[in-house]
Amino acid sequence: MTGTGLLTERCDPYGAESAIRLLGGLYDQTHLGKHMWYCPNRADAGRYRMQCPHGHHGDIMPLCTGHRVEMQRRQSGLCTRCAYPPEAIAIEMAIRAAQADLQRARTRQDVARLQLQIEDHGHHMTEMSERGIIVRVPLRLIEVS
Repeated sequence: MTGTGLLTERCDPYGAESAIRLLGGLYDQTHLGKHMWYCPNRADAGRYRMQCPHGHHGDIMPLCTGHRVEMQRRQSGLCTRCAYPPEAIAIEMAIRAAQADLQRARTRQDVARLQLQIEDHGHHMTEMSERGIIVRVPLRLIEVS
């Protein structure tokens, strides 16, 4: 008999083996690119999740050693829940809707009105950032098993 009978997980830093949540779920699956990236390595480093100082946390990810280091070093600079509170999500959705309307605009007057609307929403997002409603909070990679 060969093998140990132990089950091993594949490294899953981006959700290819489980569920992909783009920008913490802000974007849906229609925003996925043409190519699906995955890691072929075993998850030899353990199971981890990202967590911010305010208690927000991501999904549990089984990781290989390389991705454990990479996730903490390069991909832990933004807690999406802190960066996109409900008001910011609503503004982001309004910007996307206005951009879609802009693509369908028929007259110069429509285009000018929609461009102004998008610009106003952008200023509102900047104001929310300046007031501290939208904050850039770094994440820590926490081992969960």
